[in-house]
Amino acid sequence: MNVTVIINPVSGRQGHHARAQARASLAQGQLAARGLQVEAIVTERPRHAHALALAAVTAGAELVVAWGGDGTVNEVASALAGTRARLGIVPGGSGNGLARDLGIPLDPRAALDVLVDGRDRVIDGWVLDGRPFFNVAGIGLDARVAQAFQNHGGRGLVSYVGKTARALLAPVGTPCSIRTEGGTLDADALVVALANSRQYGNDVLIAPQARLDDGVIDIVVIPRMSVARLLWRVPRLLAGRIHEVPGVTVVRSATAAIESPVPLAYHVDGEPHIGGTRLEMTKLPELVTVRVPV
Repeated sequence: MNVTVIINPVSGRQGHHARAQARASLAQGQLAARGLQVEAIVTERPRHAHALALAAVTAGAELVVAWGGDGTVNEVASALAGTRARLGIVPGGSGNGLARDLGIPLDPRAALDVLVDGRDRVIDGWVLDGRPFFNVAGIGLDARVAQAFQNHGGRGLVSYVGKTARALLAPVGTPCSIRTEGGTLDADALVVALANSRQYGNDVLIAPQARLDDGVIDIVVIPRMSVARLLWRVPRLLAGRIHEVPGVTVVRSATAAIESPVPLAYHVDGEPHIGGTRLEMTKLPELVTVRVPV
């Protein structure tokens, strides 16, 4: 089997080029020992993983592996959607939300073994404002946290918690109208999470009932509330008990349109963007096949 491993040198807590080269050597050695033909490539710029994955598919790769965080997985998965090539994941980011939800080991050697010994699972993909996502997209607080990561760096759970805590100290609501297959919801939202998987990463469960292959998105709307109320309810928000929080609404839908009187800041799989006053979410027509543990 022909395998291309795409490695992001800046994902994770201490990402740098030398570490990426060590990852490349590990992938080549371990997979070649299992009888695979392996090419390991380190990305050099934003969106490079997407271009490399497209080139790998064109060259006949049967398995294309994203070694990085959810952003790297997003770039590779979006290139593989609808092709015969399968997606492999070696978690190397800060949160690794999609990998965790799929049960992929965080240990690189164990994750590489899954590429050979695992099974195929088909998952859904989605598009928000023309941009694909496979784990979680969102508007509001989580988009602000994603922007803080991009602007100021810092990786890992401690950095994530710190940036989230600072954002919580100034809880800004987003007035919006959310139109789904089931009707319209008006909200002054702290967060509008569009969850394909259950979690952001680091086992922070935003949508405990979400499933990666059920054909719908769990839309979780958390209303703006005071700092005191937020701090009181954060443990439930982050521990899979979001349904216990008063005012939280969860809607399941295959389509959504979100409108606001102000331009909407959002993220897709942790990558921040600024949109217009209307964002549309639809299902990606093509599916993605991922290698997961048996």
